[in-house]
Amino acid sequence: MPAYETVAGMIETPCDLFISLIDNSDFPIDFVSKCSCARFKIGRRAYSGHVFDMVISGRQTVGLKSGGREVFAAIVEFLGKISK
Repeated sequence: MPAYETVAGMIETPCDLFISLIDNSDFPIDFVSKCSCARFKIGRRAYSGHVFDMVISGRQTVGLKSGGREVFAAIVEFLGKISK
């Protein structure tokens, strides 16, 4: 489990949007994603229990090094279209 001090701001602060650009389902990512109190969650992988409201998949990546920019650009473009 991630240290509470490290994730407290992400899981306790009321917010509208949570974005995870991490393309794996390691426990810390799963934990933060599920515990976030954001109203809308966007992620790279679907987890059991439908954690994310929107999943943007793409080519397999390692962390944020490859593909993260493209996925973020797709998220920004989509959110721009629905916010009008």
